[in-house]
Amino acid sequence: MGYKAVDVARRMVQLSIENKLWITNLQLQKILYFTWIDYYKKGNGRLFEDKKFEAWKYGPVVKEVYYEYWLNVSRLIFFTKEPEEDMSDVSDFLLDSLKKYQPMKTSVLVDMAHEEGSPWADRYEIGKKEEIPFSLIERSASANSES
Repeated sequence: MGYKAVDVARRMVQLSIENKLWITNLQLQKILYFTWIDYYKKGNGRLFEDKKFEAWKYGPVVKEVYYEYWLNVSRLIFFTKEPEEDMSDVSDFLLDSLKKYQPMKTSVLVDMAHEEGSPWADRYEIGKKEEIPFSLIERSASANSES
């Protein structure tokens, strides 16, 4: 039934460190978002649903994950806490996702999240941090996988 968002992020950071796929907090947020979508598209359901994405200026953000790593600002993340739950059954998927998205420039990831008609674009309002319902992300993911 899914994991906790913070545990998924912690495992992704662990994998990034172990595999020298260094990421910043901003990259982590975008990679977490696209990983959630890819996981859903594979028919696995929701990767996590305990916390929702919000529409922030630079794209979708899980607030709790952001604040877990906020001290890094735009610097690479070199440390993390252990996930509270076992993530072994999804670790290969997370690593594949890191390998797919980490080489992309951060600006490209932001642009991808900001595409016209995206869930972020539907919810973003300047100066606000509106919640992006999972149902909106799922509809968008389903529509994009059919094209």
